Amino acid sequence: SGTTISSGGVEYVYAGGTETNATIVSGLQVLFGVVSGTTVSSGGEEYVASGGTAIGAKLKGGYDVVFGSAVSATVSSGTQYVFGLATATTVSSGGLQVVESGAGASGTVVSSGGQDYIVSGGVASGAKVLSGGIETVFGTASGTMLSGGVQYDYRIAVGGTAVGAGGEQIVEAGALASGLTASGGGEEYVVAGGTASAAIIGSGGLEAVFGIDRGGTISGGTQYDYGTVSGGTIISSGEQIVEAGAAASGMTVDSGGLEYIASGGTAVGTTISGGTLEVTSGANGGNVTFASGGILQLDSLVAFGGTISGFHLGDEIDLRGLAFTSGTTNLSWTQLTSGANASGTLTVSSGATVETLTLLGQYTAANFSGTSDGAGGTLITDPPASSSVIQMPLVAHH
Repeated sequence: SGTTISSGGVEYVYAGGTETNATIVSGLQVLFGVVSGTTVSSGGEEYVASGGTAIGAKLKGGYDVVFGSAVSATVSSGTQYVFGLATATTVSSGGLQVVESGAGASGTVVSSGGQDYIVSGGVASGAKVLSGGIETVFGTASGTMLSGGVQYDYRIAVGGTAVGAGGEQIVEAGALASGLTASGGGEEYVVAGGTASAAIIGSGGLEAVFGIDRGGTISGGTQYDYGTVSGGTIISSGEQIVEAGAAASGMTVDSGGLEYIASGGTAVGTTISGGTLEVTSGANGGNVTFASGGILQLDSLVAFGGTISGFHLGDEIDLRGLAFTSGTTNLSWTQLTSGANASGTLTVSSGATVETLTLLGQYTAANFSGTSDGAGGTLITDPPASSSVIQMPLVAHH
């Protein structure tokens, strides 16, 4: 124990042999047995052969080449090359862990100035990347915790969390990321050509999508859609903003959620289930289905263009651009078709201002009531059959 290996020196530790607290100074330690506490200085190398195990190595500018197993190494100003298996490595400022093709690393902790690099064919699991640390993935990473650190995903990232200011997953072109949870200042950034799926954007979390996002859940966080988003759910104060040129399809807006379609943005096939879909001037709201209460807010007097289905008691259509005036604002219903493909036109007028909406289903004039929305517009509801609320003057056309 306590051997010092100087320049040009070599120490061999064979199977069944042990060594503790050696220091490598520009020398080489080759181990087939078990070694613990080796310090590797600049110019030194610890070579862990297949079947060998290195425990608690301290890299201070030297190299750790692992074809066997390395446990609880500390890498600062040095490099650990993993061709076998590394467990619980800590990589600090100036340190680098490289997980080669066919190799695995688990439980790596990367602190400020440190890097974890996963080569194509390499696998990393359960890494923790702290503020200022970086994980670069050309292989596969699963369950990474980005606690203020950054992960660059060029191939496959599965699960994991992004929390705290600076905690960010960047999904590059051609890469896939699934199941990330971003909250408390954490972010997921999907570059054009990148794909994210099943992300969870929790309170304080953010997702910016320039590529593709599928099946995510926005729960208290915010998603900015600049690309293509589909099949997601917005709940619990979550917000999706569909920007100009972007598209969102098949979204479900649950209670407390908001889908906001900016001018030039497109939403198709939204289901409102207690939440709010807001369509601004110049946006395309597509076809909308009411499932269980909620609000369709149309900010512009320009015709909605899409269809509305499932409108019943508890649902609301807010025409923000059409001022409500008692005794002047009128609603009329025209049933155009009946049966399985029933549809009609709801016309809302206030003086010379007119808005028309196409609803799928069989309705009568009694299904629609207009009141002030409290924000200068007109709120349309389906009043209870026994309601004592005075309905707007209605004209039914057959």
